Amino acid sequence: MAVAAIVALATAVVPGYAMGYGLLGLRRLPLLAASLPLSAGVIGLLTLLVAPTPLPWVPTAAAVLVLLTAVSIARALRRRSSPAQAPSPGRTAGQGPDEALGRRARRQQTVADGRTSRSGSIATAVALGAALVVLVAVTASGLAGLGIGQPIEHRDAAFHYTATALIGSGGATPFPLGGLDAMFPGSSGVYYPSLWHAMAAFPSVASDAVVGSHVLVLVVSWWFFVAVAALARVAAPRLPYAPAFAVVVALSSTAYPYTVMNFHGQWPSGLSLVLVLVVLVLGVLLVQRPSDPRRWVAAAVAFLGAVLAHGSAAAVVLLAVTTLVSALLLHGALTRRPGLPAGPRAAMVAVGILVPFVVAALVILAVRAVPLLGSMADFERVSVDRRGEVTQSLLFQGPVPPLIGAQSPAWVLAALALVGVVALVRHRFGTWLVLTAIGVVVLRVCAAGEDSVLRDLTAAWYKDYDRLEALLVAPAAVVAGAGAALLVGLAARALDRPRTGREVRAAGAVVGTVVVVGAIAASTGLFRWPIAADTVRQGPRQAVPEDRVPALDTEEAAWLRGLADAPGEGARVLGSPASGLVFAPALAGWDVLPVPLHPADSDRAVLALHGLPEALTDPAECERLTDLGITHVYLDSTGQTIIGYSFPLVEEIPPGVLEPVATAGTAGLYTLVGCP
Repeated sequence: MAVAAIVALATAVVPGYAMGYGLLGLRRLPLLAASLPLSAGVIGLLTLLVAPTPLPWVPTAAAVLVLLTAVSIARALRRRSSPAQAPSPGRTAGQGPDEALGRRARRQQTVADGRTSRSGSIATAVALGAALVVLVAVTASGLAGLGIGQPIEHRDAAFHYTATALIGSGGATPFPLGGLDAMFPGSSGVYYPSLWHAMAAFPSVASDAVVGSHVLVLVVSWWFFVAVAALARVAAPRLPYAPAFAVVVALSSTAYPYTVMNFHGQWPSGLSLVLVLVVLVLGVLLVQRPSDPRRWVAAAVAFLGAVLAHGSAAAVVLLAVTTLVSALLLHGALTRRPGLPAGPRAAMVAVGILVPFVVAALVILAVRAVPLLGSMADFERVSVDRRGEVTQSLLFQGPVPPLIGAQSPAWVLAALALVGVVALVRHRFGTWLVLTAIGVVVLRVCAAGEDSVLRDLTAAWYKDYDRLEALLVAPAAVVAGAGAALLVGLAARALDRPRTGREVRAAGAVVGTVVVVGAIAASTGLFRWPIAADTVRQGPRQAVPEDRVPALDTEEAAWLRGLADAPGEGARVLGSPASGLVFAPALAGWDVLPVPLHPADSDRAVLALHGLPEALTDPAECERLTDLGITHVYLDSTGQTIIGYSFPLVEEIPPGVLEPVATAGTAGLYTLVGCP
């Protein structure tokens, strides 16, 4: 695992960090946050360029990333070695004592501001370090007894393992236009991006596709907290402690990363969410200095990575851009014309809130015409009206709700969010973030309803309120974090009276921080970490959830890892997605009939998902196995099911059809010797 983690960081973070520092002029927290999106953007571009060629993916892409890193470092070193400009002179002739006193006061204020900013940076670093410790501890607690190499037994995860194994083994380059066409039946017309799998292929070479994927999950999950901190930095620049408190609030979320990344295995969507948050950060930096071409390049590369990771990123950016434009206009009108009558001002506020959502709604409704988003817009989601539950969760759990269920009310988060709204609307980018959070709340409620025009507004997120809940965590955490920073700042300034030193004010800040963090922990049940650990625990145990027993136990996983050569050269293995076979390409490198992400009208899909019992017991259906080149069959004798699909027991197969090759526990690999 250690080697896989080093490889993951060296390919997913280091190139972007070097590029951002040496070529794009990014620094500090924005630089750290942009490291992952910049690397992803470059890797995404490579998936488009390498796909049409016969070049193997891993060595080719790795060589390009090493070259980019070297060029960026060389550029940074050359800039540091160039002579610095002479400092501007201080007091010049003709300046009087009043000007000198003014300069002295400004210098003192600059020193004080720098000291506060430095303290805020230290607090943010401590919060991010704590987030990493919590993330590892919660994941380890959830996977107790299984380890990081235990696969998640969910169809999405099985699909992603297989795609990563195909790319990492050299059996397939990232597919044309960055899509995983080869993972679907030939005529399905389904597009699915391959950026996640292309990135996971690097650490997979050092281990296997399961471990490599899980290492990248940890990296991306922690980067979510980095992105939240960076978003707070640009949205609340006058609150230096807002990034640290935003991370603390985000730690109470179970929607991201634990539900998306650990339970559902929705890794491309989860990666896109993190990348798009940093795109918003880079977008704000671009608005602040639009004349700098480097900021245009940084935003464009990160946006490319976010969209190639998952198409929903385009909808998020459209929503955020329209909201940002309205927020800028609204903020400018209200601050430059303080004498504006109350009536027109109220009307302008209403228009500023409504316009971005109307524009975003019209754009999102048109996504069906975009091939990249078409499959998401047409995704069939069960029509169940859960708006009441979602609304209740938002009201009683605050802006960062856990999974829907009976939980103790988190009034502290709701109160901090209200204070944060007051703190942020004083700044134009803070106003934008508040409007964005409101927009995501509205979309989440719409997604929880029955099929209607309102639910179609959320088509870019598969009409899934869980995905929108994960999207809500970031802006909501920033809003609540800004509220916490404002309250702690007020408490510290209240102690800053004449004849009191900095130590008293610092003590007030420390006491205020302890009180706020303690209140959040108490109202959320220790930041909901027990719920998070249980969410992680369910991932590898979805086969029999009532018993929490993995269908692919640790013995079977170890057995598969040691059977890479068992089927023999040229062999192709068939099995149901309900058995451990779906993990065989990742663990053993077997050639397995690909498991589609969702059913399609084709022989391959029907056979892989539903037709295995008939294919092994019906002579007519058995002929299809020969047509598909099947030589081996993988079965389990327990009769367990995964994600609703069952598979036959070994004893149900007629004699003379299968011949055992190797078995472990309840699983076995069999040679297909004939038809019944």
